[in-house]
Amino acid sequence: SKTSARIYPAYHTAYDTFDYTANHIDPGFFSHQAVGRTAGNVLIRLADSLILPLGPRDYSETLETYYNTADSTFSAELTARKISLDPVKKAIDRYKMYSEELNKIISELKKQEQDHVIWASRSSSVVTFPGIADAFSKASSTGLEEDWKQVHHHITVAATAIDNAASTLQAAASI
Repeated sequence: SKTSARIYPAYHTAYDTFDYTANHIDPGFFSHQAVGRTAGNVLIRLADSLILPLGPRDYSETLETYYNTADSTFSAELTARKISLDPVKKAIDRYKMYSEELNKIISELKKQEQDHVIWASRSSSVVTFPGIADAFSKASSTGLEEDWKQVHHHITVAATAIDNAASTLQAAASI
């Protein structure tokens, strides 16, 4: 380790002073600077996030685990005293429902973010333009006119995107 910043014998005692830290624990305060920079970086990323990346679904699983532990540990005594954990369970169920809804929305946003005319995930096994391949696969299986219109739409989107890229290259090549 480059510094001796660890849990040390004077930690959280009357001897844990600024001078002790400056002279013995973290001379130059390099560990303090690293922690401050890391925390600042995390805070900036959180501040710039449209949706906080905190995983509400994971949190709902933890809440359910805690509830189940509390229920199995305390239920006999609480029932004898006519106290119920039901309000906690209802709140967790409500939280879980909304976290699932938010997760669906975030998944759709991520899917749209990955929507690329040339490179994107595809449901079809054919390695070609993903929008065309997926639309063609669906239209072939359903035979519906509406689905064939989607094939035409994706062909138009791909052609327009490639043509626009060619125009950009043409403009750059003529400089």
